[in-house]
Amino acid sequence: MTTQIELLQYFANCPINSTHSHHLKDHEFGDISLFKIISRTYVNWIMNDFLEDGEAARRKFLEKYRCNSYATWLVRAIEDIYSVGVPLSLESWDAYDEAIRQAYQSGEHHLDILKNQCGYARVILDKYDDPGSDNGHPDLFAPTLRCDAFFNGYDPALRSHDGVSAYDYIRFREKMSLTEYIAEMKGYIRQCVSSGGVIALKVGMAYERDLHFDNREKTRAVKAFLNPQATAEEVRAFQDYVMHKLLELAAELGLPVQIHTGLASLKGTNAMALCNLIEEYPSVRFDLFHGSFPWTDDILALAHNFNNVYVDLCWLPIISTTRAIAFIKEALEVTDAERILWGCDTWTSEESYGAVLAGRYCLARALGELVDEGRFDVAYAKRLGVNILYKNAKALFEL
Repeated sequence: MTTQIELLQYFANCPINSTHSHHLKDHEFGDISLFKIISRTYVNWIMNDFLEDGEAARRKFLEKYRCNSYATWLVRAIEDIYSVGVPLSLESWDAYDEAIRQAYQSGEHHLDILKNQCGYARVILDKYDDPGSDNGHPDLFAPTLRCDAFFNGYDPALRSHDGVSAYDYIRFREKMSLTEYIAEMKGYIRQCVSSGGVIALKVGMAYERDLHFDNREKTRAVKAFLNPQATAEEVRAFQDYVMHKLLELAAELGLPVQIHTGLASLKGTNAMALCNLIEEYPSVRFDLFHGSFPWTDDILALAHNFNNVYVDLCWLPIISTTRAIAFIKEALEVTDAERILWGCDTWTSEESYGAVLAGRYCLARALGELVDEGRFDVAYAKRLGVNILYKNAKALFEL
């Protein structure tokens, strides 16, 4: 326990590069309240009846959901940032609410939390509703480019699960060919990289389909393109083909590819489904998200066999803190000191700080246990923690 406390204190003073965030834009932090902060976090995923403020909703949050990891770390963050001298409770709810409203009188408050309390050097920003955006703060946010819209470009009327269309970004022509579509897609991405500061590509298609991208043949993919009568199999072939073209471009440009794995549709979204792609594109560095929870063994096996696989802890410590601690220990055993990363994966500054607290705690617990077991000394454990929180992302994304 003494070792863990020493490590936790040490990590509290380390700069952090977060690999993944959906942070809201400045104007979305207006008219903020404690209720609105909670409703914009992962707590709302499991407590989906938290629809309006009131004593019943507050009581349910504090009594039914307080044990959940999302709520645990969010509450700790709120109590730390807006300390009113007592824990968050029904009796102190209004005091915390008022403290939050007062703090947000400053338009910079949400950024101050990220810079000064989270300790972020850079944050990789995935604005799925505005791909490639840096939220107007390029000094803090480095954009990744969410590419999901391109998988639905076979039909101009379709939009991705995030509400965007490929034709919001590339030119549509009535008699466009698949070859022209791919050329437009690649041209747009090259432009984003050269002039927009995009440092990675992101694929979140696990929210729409499984992660088996097998087809790379144009002859099958073309049957779905601009074809209202396309079959499900033909659409799938088109999406598979697009994935291969994205990976070809990533290899050409030297861009890491971030892929959402695990929790989503839960149908074929485990990381092992990507094995063929990882093997076929050895020069592409795959940043695999969320530990593939609940299939955490998948990423560990892939990282063991393929040096182009990076283990990303983003989201995992606030999904299940217990699983994250064990996962960190196993990841260190089967990979190396330079392929494990961390990210917050949050929308608000308060939840981001909660994710930081969870990440530091999991690292201190996991590394402390390994030190106590005699695997290595405290100095090396500190080095590993700094790598995971800061140096590994800096190297991979050239931050």
